[in-house]
Amino acid sequence: MNHLLFFLFISFSFYLIGPGRYQLAEYISKNKKNKKYNLHTATYKKYNQILRTKNKFYQSLSFDGKRKFITRLIEFNKTKSYSGQKGLEITEEMKILVAASAIQLTFGLKNFLMRNIEKINLYPESFYIPAHRIKGVFPPPKKGEEEWVKIRGKTSTKGVIGLSWKDFQIGYDIPDDNYNLGLHEMAHALKLSLEKGYDFDNNFSFYLDHWLDVGLQQFKKVKSGDSSFLRAYGGTNKHEFFAVCIEFFFESPIAFKKELPDIFNHLCVLLNLNPINDKDDFKLDPSYIERVNLIPGRIPIPEKIEKNYKYHSWHWTLTFVILGLFPGFIGFILLSTITEVPFWVIILIGFSLVLLAFATQYRFLSNNNVLKWRGFLAYSIIGVMPFFTMIYLLLNFIFSSSAYEEVYFIDEVEFKRGEIVVELAGGQYRNKAQYRTLRITHQDTYFQKRPEKVSIKFAEGLFGHRVYKGTKFTGFTLN
Repeated sequence: MNHLLFFLFISFSFYLIGPGRYQLAEYISKNKKNKKYNLHTATYKKYNQILRTKNKFYQSLSFDGKRKFITRLIEFNKTKSYSGQKGLEITEEMKILVAASAIQLTFGLKNFLMRNIEKINLYPESFYIPAHRIKGVFPPPKKGEEEWVKIRGKTSTKGVIGLSWKDFQIGYDIPDDNYNLGLHEMAHALKLSLEKGYDFDNNFSFYLDHWLDVGLQQFKKVKSGDSSFLRAYGGTNKHEFFAVCIEFFFESPIAFKKELPDIFNHLCVLLNLNPINDKDDFKLDPSYIERVNLIPGRIPIPEKIEKNYKYHSWHWTLTFVILGLFPGFIGFILLSTITEVPFWVIILIGFSLVLLAFATQYRFLSNNNVLKWRGFLAYSIIGVMPFFTMIYLLLNFIFSSSAYEEVYFIDEVEFKRGEIVVELAGGQYRNKAQYRTLRITHQDTYFQKRPEKVSIKFAEGLFGHRVYKGTKFTGFTLN
């Protein structure tokens, strides 16, 4: 009965864990709850004064929306450093406005910090960088042979954003020309955050590939020069396609929806934000999704975003591999020395656990880009098998009962380094040296009277496997 309960418990645990109800990757990427700040303080008045005149998105927010925006902005800038280049002096207003472009982009997401970005360099105007940094040439040209190109902005995989302050300002001074350097570079930063493998918004990571699939045909048209709406630069690659779509999404949402409704609608889902809904803090209303799905010919929006762990570099399955290698394997070795369990039972339990894992978890983990069959087999054998076998032996040990003793006469006594080992009458427990061993503290210890008997204490384990509890020598005196 206890065995049945154990395997039912393990099966239920696998079922809960398998579909991702408790994800380490998700836990890491969750953001702390927003702090409640008072908008009437001097700090908030300063932020509000700058943003309400410089950022059209912020202007349309409610009081609570503005509080959320400023709260996030402050938290965002705590994780970033700003540096002025070419003699440009950084001001507090510059930091606020640059961060505002990131907060605008991620306003509908739970995780908004973009921790992959650590430094933001501001230049007075367009600046030069080596061409190979853009073209991806490797190895780079020799010094003196480099080709330099003039650019307005650059987001690197090393956590640095470079912006032309002049062009950044123009992006917000003209709010409807579909050119916004801040949003463009922050879009790159948001997408690049997935390459870090953690600390990003999960729904964004789950849905990004689906959005790219929705926009694939339009991307090909832009790349070939057949698009009359999105500008040609969006056809450079999928990174630029996403960034250009973000600019149009915020600056011309009505036109975007009219010209490219599927890309627009699914971008709303990707960012959890509707830029047309300026009366309700740009929230993505569920009724909007319902209305979209009723329109014939539209690519339907899923009712629920399916999980896709393609971009997660750490998943709870890796945690189980570590648990299996260390506490699992070590605990199994220690417990197996004091538990009388046949080897075939251990093998049966181990393979039963692997089969249970396959039955309850494989389909989900495979379909969601976590593990394919080879990886799953390694996870099951290295992680699941030793860890849960150790749990089985541990439960058997902890909940043991009905203690009893076995008494044997001693035939021989042998002194070894730091211990005394005896041979029992009839050769009992010849393969269990720990049952027949007395540890001594001094090498000079010797018997005044030879031991006569050994009492070995056992207990009945939870699963019926006898557990060794200790050995007591009787009928002797040590000096």
